[in-house]
This record gives sequence, structure tokens and C-alpha cells, in this order.
Amino acid sequence: MKRMLTCMLLAVPVTVFAQESESKRWTVDELAEKVQATIQRFDTVRLEAEYTQRRDSNALTGKEPVIVEGSGELLYRGDKDRWYLRDDGFTFRQGKSETFPRLTITGYDGSIHYSGDARSFKLAEEGFRTSARPKQLIWETMLTYDYLSRAFDRETARIAFVGRDDGREVVKFESSWGSESEPWRLTVSFDTSHSFLPIIQKLWYRGEPYATSQIEQLKPVPDSSQWYPQVVRTVFHRPALGIINEQYHIRDLRLPDAMSDADFKYEPPLGADVIDRRSNLAWHMDPWWDAMMPWMGSSLGWPRHSFQSLGEFRSYADEAINGRDATPIRAEHWVGGNPGGWDRKHRKFSVLYFCGDASRLIDPNPRWTTELGLLADRIEPIGGEVIGVATADTELTSLERSARELMIRFPFAIDEKSDGDYRGLTHIAYGLHHYYSVMVVDVEGKVHLVGDGEQGLVPTIRKVISKEDSEWLADQLSIDPHLQDGEADQIKAKWIEMRESVHGRGRISGRIGPDLDGQVELVPQFRMLLASNPGGYLVLRHDGGRRVAVPDEATGDYSFDNLPRGRYELRFTDGDGGKQLTTVLLGADDDTASHSFLRHD
Repeated sequence: MKRMLTCMLLAVPVTVFAQESESKRWTVDELAEKVQATIQRFDTVRLEAEYTQRRDSNALTGKEPVIVEGSGELLYRGDKDRWYLRDDGFTFRQGKSETFPRLTITGYDGSIHYSGDARSFKLAEEGFRTSARPKQLIWETMLTYDYLSRAFDRETARIAFVGRDDGREVVKFESSWGSESEPWRLTVSFDTSHSFLPIIQKLWYRGEPYATSQIEQLKPVPDSSQWYPQVVRTVFHRPALGIINEQYHIRDLRLPDAMSDADFKYEPPLGADVIDRRSNLAWHMDPWWDAMMPWMGSSLGWPRHSFQSLGEFRSYADEAINGRDATPIRAEHWVGGNPGGWDRKHRKFSVLYFCGDASRLIDPNPRWTTELGLLADRIEPIGGEVIGVATADTELTSLERSARELMIRFPFAIDEKSDGDYRGLTHIAYGLHHYYSVMVVDVEGKVHLVGDGEQGLVPTIRKVISKEDSEWLADQLSIDPHLQDGEADQIKAKWIEMRESVHGRGRISGRIGPDLDGQVELVPQFRMLLASNPGGYLVLRHDGGRRVAVPDEATGDYSFDNLPRGRYELRFTDGDGGKQLTTVLLGADDDTASHSFLRHD
């Protein structure tokens, strides 16, 4: 039986064991099966937790340690392949002991990965923690997910002790792996009467303690025979990424039978930049975006695709392959259809894209597959095509998922397996040094490597096709993703026309401080990105018909009523000409907001 687990558990302090029991003798396979069964029962889970963390914010610089502390809260939902994680936490300022709030949301709704915060949001791109499978977070909380999976599958794995310790019936497991120069060793004590939870786990690296964890205050899961820890403590003896120690307090944990689609749905927040890797387009989540987008798309072709990533491609392969006959692609599986051999009648050239397994398809370069898909559309009329080749260790279901999520519009092969080389026979035949590579196969079936500058992908393509086709392709790819002269004026005029025809019930109100005397002005805004990638913003203001509110002399209260959704700039001007500015968002036509001016600026 193969013992490899799908998830990992925790790390641990040393414990003195009591008398060994003869009641049960465990094998490693039996223990692995019991632990795996527990992990599988956490396939569908709701988790709420608080955490604290202590770290050295200078750890990666090698400078004098700066110790900082912070706390946060987690809301996690997992349902087989879907998950949602809200991390209401903190971030460290380099070189200072203070922290500032951070909200991070990541998830997978069954078709699209998303990751974002209050400032930026990405679709179809895996971010930190999003590669985690559901239920993994529970075990990650106890340390990290790789080690136990690795440990159970080693020949060194053994049962070191079976008996009672501190009133618990435990099984102590040991395993080691790695090389002589980098040896790892793991010990775990499992509580056999409490869902085989890893009570204590300790990890050593090169003979020295690496990390230690323990769980406390075991509690039964409501309406279940399972148990979970309310407290998890971890100490990193060799601080990972500066983390010295951390503690999780699980406030609530449930194992529901099922969850709804709404549990995993998340909309980009207002005021955030959104990057959609499926289309290679980006925009700013202004309240007016949904209303303006159809008109901008049909009238101005905005936002526009970018082909910037095409210049990043290289052939990381042996120079000897350049100019040689292209080897046929040896595929274990095809996704999107088998394109056929190099001698096809209408094929004039092919772009080969070599990459790693499906998890790497989506991270870190989904924009590469998107731009290659756009390139495939542009070169098809002149007999061109794009073909992807993933390494042999790629799972078919993962590649199919990535193809759906990234809307990959060209065929992809999973390379045929090779003994002793995870990449596969096609990767070996093309002399690849790195699984991220592109090369061009011309009409005669000869290979052309892609290099820097004038030897880049597009220049290489243009060298192997006719002059007429080369000029046509250059025109197809010469798209400026930025707003052009005059387009901002057209957008502003259309926006003013639309907003003056929309009547809302929104309200912005507040108070002017008793020591201040002046007026409040309200100026509608429309904020958007200047290009199809984040970088700069275009802020359009509707200064015509500006509303002015004179605060109530008795209370200092002011109010703007009957407002449609939108972004508004509030300007307070005092009697001496001094100004205070702030921005307020109304997300709906009946939304309300409040802001008070209580001091001099």
C-alpha cells in the first residue's frame, strides 16, 4: 500500500513517554490509513480562528533583528475542490515595530481562482495559500502541509512507541529523509482516541530542531464523532521567513454535509484594480464601471489587450537544436485536440510552448498562456499555430481544469513519460534546460530558437514567413493598450450623460467641527486605469453643476441626498481658504456614507 497522504500535519516539543502498552501494535500502513481517514473527513469544513504571530521583520536582510508582533482572524470554508479564505490580519513594516491592517481574500469557486485585497484583485491566478486543497488549512495551521506526506512514504518510517502519555493513548511515529548533507527527521505523537490528531510534532534539520508544534484543548466537532484542537502553538527554531512563533485559537469548527455556491463566490471590492488573467485585461472597480464598460468596448475597443509578455519568451535549450528537423511531439494525452504532424498541408509555422505541470500553468504565468492564445488567433490566417507541451508529471484533470479556467485556445500535450526524467521524452528531445521555453518550427519542419532582442519570439516568427505576411502580422500585434488622445474626453462626456440620467436615493452626510466655518462641496468622479495593466489612473471629475452644502449653523450637520451610485470627492473650504479633501464611495443607488470634518488641516 502506498502511504502518501494528501495533506500534512504539525511540528512539536519533546515529551517524556509513560509505560508502553501491549493493547495494540500498530504498523506504519495502519497508522497512515487512520490519519488519512481523519483528513478526508475534513473535506467539507467551516473554520473561524484567531491567530497571533511574532517575527523578525529584518530576517531576510540579515541585519539586526527587529521583533514585531501582530494578530489577525481567519474565516475559512472548504468543500472538496472549492475553498474561500478571508484573512483579516496584519503586515509588518520593515525596520519598525508597528503593524498595519491587511485584508486578504483568496479562493476557488470550482471554476476560477481569485486572490485580492482592498487594492488589487486577480482572477484566474493562484496567490498565497490558494494552491492549498480544502481541509489543508486546518493542518497547515499546525505547521505546514508537506512534511507528514513525505514522511509516511519513506522506507525509514517506523512506529517508535505505543502507550499512554499524560493520560492519552498515543502512537509515536518517526521518519527521516534527505541527503547526508541535508538530512530531515520528523517525530509525531498521534492521539488514537481523538481522531488521531497529531498532539505533538517535532521536525529536525541537520540534527538540530527546526520547528516544534503542539495542540491543546481538544474539542468534539458538533454533530460529529471527530475532534479538533482549539489551540495550536508553533515555534520555529530556525525562523521560516522571519516567523519566530505563532498561535492559532480556533473559535469554531463545523463539518457540514454540503455548502452552497454562494459560500465560495466573491466579487472584487469597489476601489480595487482587477486583473483578469483569462482575458489579459485589467480595470479599476469604479461604481460606474459596469455601466460604462459595454459602451467603451463597442465604441473605443477599451480596455485593450497587451502583447507585452511575448517579449519575455526565450528558448532555454541546447544551441545544437537550432536549425535541426523538429522531432514529432510524443504525447501521453492531448487537451484541445491533436494538431497532427509538421507536414500538414496548411501549416506554415508553429510556436511550441513548453511548460511545467498544471499547477505551474496557472502560477506564475497565466498571462503567458493568455497572450499565446491571442497570438494564436492573430497568426491563424497566415497558417500559424501555437502548441503547448506540459511536462510528463502533469495530471490530465489538472491540465483540463487550467485549460477551462484560463480559456486556453490552443492544443496542449502532456509529454510522454521518460524513465528518470519527470519532464518527458519531447522535452528531452528538444534539449530543454528549463521547462519554460518557446521555439518556432518553420514550414519545412526546422527548429528556430528564440533569444533576446531581435531574436525574440515575434522577430523569429517574422523571419520564417513571407514579407507580406510579416508586414500583416506586425500590424496585428501593434496594439497600444493605453488610452489614446481624445478618448478620455469621449469617456467623460458619455459618463456625464449617463450619470445625469440616473436618479438614486443615496446619501452622504456628516458634521463640521464647532471651531470650523466653511462650506462642503460634492464633486462626482469616475476613476479608471490608463492601460490594460495597473500602473496609472485617469480620474474624470464632473465639475459642472457642482453642489454646495452650507452646514446647519446650529449643529454643523450637512447632507447630500438623492445621489446615484458612484465615487464622490468631498471638499471642505474654510473661511481662510484652507481645504480638506476626501473620497467617498457609494456602491449602490440607495447607499449611504458619512464623513465629518472636525479639525484644521
